[in-house]
Amino acid sequence: MSTPSFGNIGGKAARLALLRVNGFPVPAFVAFSGERVSRTARSADWDELAKEAAATIGAAAYAVRSSGSAEDAADASLAGAFSTEVAVPASGVANAMRRVAEDALKKAGTLDGFGIIVQAFVEPAFAGIAFTRHPFGGRETVVEWHAG
Repeated sequence: MSTPSFGNIGGKAARLALLRVNGFPVPAFVAFSGERVSRTARSADWDELAKEAAATIGAAAYAVRSSGSAEDAADASLAGAFSTEVAVPASGVANAMRRVAEDALKKAGTLDGFGIIVQAFVEPAFAGIAFTRHPFGGRETVVEWHAG
């Protein structure tokens, strides 16, 4: 089975889309491509993207996250390297998107290949990551988590 193409939205957003396509319970989201983020950053009109996200998702609160093409590679991950904003009210989505993009521009020096995800925010009881293989070698599963 071939992997569907989701365009230039970055690895994180493409994986979220793939999970949704395959029936996993991923909170609703909109992924904006690197080209659209770059164009919006030049015009400084984040309101258009924020309105599109709110109309599509319609949540009480949002998470605004990066999805860069270089963030998740086969041999490396930059997870957590760029800003993520959580529990953002609809009125704050445009500014949150601007801050996430500014953080990426500051750290990466470019917005090329840098998408943004706006997702319905779900207040977690626990948050973390599970590695199906130890990130430093070995075959054991590693789970890192914290409350909230």
